[in-house]
Amino acid sequence: MSGPPIHLDPAFVASPDALLEWLRSAVTWDERMRARQTASFGVPYDYSQIAYEAAPIPAQLEALCDRIEAALGFRPNNCLLNRYADGASSMGFHSDALDTGARHGRGHRVRRRHAIPKADGAGERISLTFREILK
Repeated sequence: MSGPPIHLDPAFVASPDALLEWLRSAVTWDERMRARQTASFGVPYDYSQIAYEAAPIPAQLEALCDRIEAALGFRPNNCLLNRYADGASSMGFHSDALDTGARHGRGHRVRRRHAIPKADGAGERISLTFREILK
């Protein structure tokens, strides 16, 4: 199944190095997962059999929520972070369900396979997944 096209905007994050440094120093990382550390901001979220309580979205991530809303037309109310210590840390191929347009009654489900592969020589990597969780 093919989904909507992917658009990469290298300038979407105004200061990626500053954001990475902030993530490294300011986030309290959950260490309950063996393969990676995680954190969640926003509404409560259950991920990989771990329940995250509601936590305010920090200003650094709210700025990205503003950009996402302007570009895509939805306002994220949760950001899940996954921290991979080095190139040996990885997440295998999987697909997340994305329901598009559900609020307007014309949605469809999109699935994209993706992974965080092992990468020799790679340093720390942090992924951010922004969601609008409907209740």
